[in-house]
Amino acid sequence: MRALGQQATIEEEIRDETIGRAIRRRFELVEPTALSGVIIQVNDGAVTLRGVAPSLEAAWRAEAAARGITGVGQVINQILVQ
Repeated sequence: MRALGQQATIEEEIRDETIGRAIRRRFELVEPTALSGVIIQVNDGAVTLRGVAPSLEAAWRAEAAARGITGVGQVINQILVQ
């Protein structure tokens, strides 16, 4: 975690982007249409999931899929069920 005002290094940004892409690929395998409305934000290995899912089960699957990615330290699930 960085101190307030401290910039992320290029390596951290690349790692976060890689994690985000891996989560999106996993979503496409697990729930290709149900999770298309989920926004993935990664900051220093901490993942926040936002957006909407059609069911509580789909939201849980999104969280489980994100937790299964190497480099993810924590997952904050803010997905709304529609």
